[in-house]
Amino acid sequence: MYLDSLSIQGLRCLERVELSLDSKRNVFVGDNGAGKTSVLEAIYLLGRGHSFRTANSRRLIQDERDQCVVRAQVQNEHGRLPVGILKTADATRVKLGQDTGIKLSDLARACPVLVLEPGQHRLVEDGPVLRRRFLDWSVFHVEHAYHDEWRRFSRALKQRNALLRATQHSMLASWTHELIAAALKVDQFRRQVFEELLPLINTLLARFLGDDHGLRIQYRSGWLADSSLEEQYAKQLSQDIERGFTQSGPHRAEIRVSVERHAARDSLSRGQQKLLITAMLLGQAQHFALRNHVAPILLIDDLGSELGLKARETLYGFITEYSGQVFVTALDSSQMPGNWQRDAKMFHVKHGAVEPMV
Repeated sequence: MYLDSLSIQGLRCLERVELSLDSKRNVFVGDNGAGKTSVLEAIYLLGRGHSFRTANSRRLIQDERDQCVVRAQVQNEHGRLPVGILKTADATRVKLGQDTGIKLSDLARACPVLVLEPGQHRLVEDGPVLRRRFLDWSVFHVEHAYHDEWRRFSRALKQRNALLRATQHSMLASWTHELIAAALKVDQFRRQVFEELLPLINTLLARFLGDDHGLRIQYRSGWLADSSLEEQYAKQLSQDIERGFTQSGPHRAEIRVSVERHAARDSLSRGQQKLLITAMLLGQAQHFALRNHVAPILLIDDLGSELGLKARETLYGFITEYSGQVFVTALDSSQMPGNWQRDAKMFHVKHGAVEPMV
């Protein structure tokens, strides 16, 4: 699966871009602020429905416009599939083939995409929400029943929380039972995928940081390990009613990364954090490919940033061998391995214009 063409209109400094792409490696070079990252952002929109740089859609759209549009042709085992997304300040419209009104979950399955970019230090430094999303992306793409179970859990959680805040609790037991059933399925899916992901991530960590890196990555379900969820809810019922929300469950799950019992954010340098995140994202890409027999699109912004020579060579080796399509940004072509300058499709980005390099 890969993009063989890309069209961008009105996104940040990219007024109108039309590109024919390589099925394997595409490199965008140019000065800072030229629009390189915006090209990756456009591709990410096609696979996620939102930006990796901002939650505010208005910031994506050029000042003189009221919308931005990204279109592409996805080549998959069934042939070519046109995909597109239109963003206004307060709405999103998606198209797959000739179908409009498509759900974002359908878009995500049609154009799976992962990004490695400087802002992802938040995956280590911030709270558990981003790490849950990291895991849930993998679960969503390899366990197709997961999306429905997660929606079932979310609906039950919303109902239980509303009942906890109400004066009458006659339906609380019924919705708690429904919540537990959905929560256990969500946790089962997550735990299975995490156990498949972990060896891949650990192998990459050893390549990037050495066998003695000391990092430990654990999945925590969101309730006490020595208690069933039913027992946990029974013990916490009075507190849940007092606080007006459900304190335990998959919505409190965590991927904990530690070094000798200390949180990774307190123990690792910025460069080591980058290597950890790189191993996590590349391991995620490998897992997707193993389970789906096709690799996701991989976006790498500012290739080699904050990485030492050995780590850069390891990263170059991985993405050179990677079976899927890769999009990379860099300041200039000298940052690319020699064979990339020969084999990859190179583009120069300047003041929002993107041109193939001969």
